Amino acid sequence: MPKSMNVSLLFSTGFCVLAAAWSGCATVSPQASIVRTTPAPAVPSTPAAPSTPAALEKSCANGVPAACGSLGGLYMQGAGVTKDEARGAALFEKGCTGGDAQSCHGLALCAADGLGVVQNLNRARILHEQACLGGYAESCGPVAMSYINGREVSPEDEERAVLLFERGCKGGNAPCCHAAGVMYTQGVGVKKDDGHAARLFAEACEGGHAGSCHVDNIVQITDAVSRLEYNSKWQRICDQAVCFFQSAYKSPPPFHLNNEREASLAVQVTPKKPSDTLEKIVAHEVADIRKTLELVDYLEEDGHTPQDNIAVYSMKLDGRDVAFIKYRVIGTEGKRAPMPFTVIHGLVAGTNQIGFVHLQTYFAGHQEQVRADQLLIMKELLKHLE
Repeated sequence: MPKSMNVSLLFSTGFCVLAAAWSGCATVSPQASIVRTTPAPAVPSTPAAPSTPAALEKSCANGVPAACGSLGGLYMQGAGVTKDEARGAALFEKGCTGGDAQSCHGLALCAADGLGVVQNLNRARILHEQACLGGYAESCGPVAMSYINGREVSPEDEERAVLLFERGCKGGNAPCCHAAGVMYTQGVGVKKDDGHAARLFAEACEGGHAGSCHVDNIVQITDAVSRLEYNSKWQRICDQAVCFFQSAYKSPPPFHLNNEREASLAVQVTPKKPSDTLEKIVAHEVADIRKTLELVDYLEEDGHTPQDNIAVYSMKLDGRDVAFIKYRVIGTEGKRAPMPFTVIHGLVAGTNQIGFVHLQTYFAGHQEQVRADQLLIMKELLKHLE
């Protein structure tokens, strides 16, 4: 079953493609775009011999930093000991201070989520960078994204992000390889080098990052989508993994004061197994929506019958079956939008790829035009999907 691929945020610097590439970089905008990515684990698992709590306690006391980190992981998980997040975070800190990079990663996750310590995102960033530079590749993605996921991103920030993505790639982190490939393709933070980007994509593919394995085809698709003549006005960013569109129509007062827009739309293409039918993919998506999003009452009188506030319907498009998932949402747990908005996910399937066309409508001023554009893009995807 393909990984859920709903809309990534449009970062102010245009790096929505990297959010899709590296799953730990989700953020929330004032309009709380729907971001459903695979979350990082709350704590790392740090196996180190000896592995029993008593033995790890002794080794930690004798100055073995990795043992402190391993014991911290057990306390965070409540594995063989009584769960104690404060104790776990303290042990991560002891291991990190002693030079164990994975302990620094664990402490960074604690600082990011407020587990056993006061939440401190700046401290989390510093610790992730310390872990990355210390050789723990899983920390390189989060800290690299932090350099380019901001309102004011400098050329130095972009250069630092490339360095950290490449460091994570060399450490065996496939999503970092893909993200570095995107940077080289765009020529952001580094001189444009399509040859090196291709090598990075190949390395990411070999490392298990499926989205890197069809780059040539996805480039063809996004190029075709970017050339379409649209019914509505959009500000458009397209790249290897995604095309993101932000409505050029501003929201009505008073929401326009924060530069809010009427709608946003995103296009993504991901691999699928030949055995995954459109019905199975839709069921998987609906289950994920219910698990991760906070829905509100389905109020639209559109002829569709919702079940528990989600409407699923299908139609023929150029003789092919396509499906839609429609609902109204206020956000995710702890990350609410100022007001509910409508989401329509359009799904089209090839033999080896699935295309998603995600439409989020915040205000209804031009909804007929934006929904027509969703269908237009879905027709284009059907021509190109493998």
